[in-house]
Amino acid sequence: MEFKISFILPTGQRAEVMVEEGATLLEAAARAGAAVEGNCGGKGTCGKCKVRLTEKSAAAPTETEKKLLSAEELTDGWVLACQRKVTGDITMEVPGQSDAFQRKISLSEDEEEIEAEPAIRALELVLSPPTVQDQTADLERLLQELPTGLQSSHRLLRGLPQKLRREKFSVTAVC
Repeated sequence: MEFKISFILPTGQRAEVMVEEGATLLEAAARAGAAVEGNCGGKGTCGKCKVRLTEKSAAAPTETEKKLLSAEELTDGWVLACQRKVTGDITMEVPGQSDAFQRKISLSEDEEEIEAEPAIRALELVLSPPTVQDQTADLERLLQELPTGLQSSHRLLRGLPQKLRREKFSVTAVC
């Protein structure tokens, strides 16, 4: 059987969703797109998913609610969304969440764009071949073109001269 769950958001807007009996209010909030903080992922350990029921619930507070909510909060209709199961139509107020929670879930348009640097890069290199005038070793020639601080295995270095000549000194270094 499905029930209507209504959320009164901190902005005064409303969100509604139909959910099956037995779902938690936290699950209903997620389906409705209502931001309800819950750092423990619905395990009932953080107490941050507090919502206030607008009508008195016939259901007794759960043991977790008794542990994490004050007697005054319980009297005022506060429940933990992760602990409270849907047994009928419910309307609840969702409080404004902490600033840290808002930063986690929203991206402001005025924030500067962040570009991630990849962990692996492919660098296409064209090295100058050795000449009578420039007899720099193949490894030194390669290292001059690469970012500083890179290391390589001895196995790769053993075949470096042959590989460079076979590819006409045009290679791709994966860093």
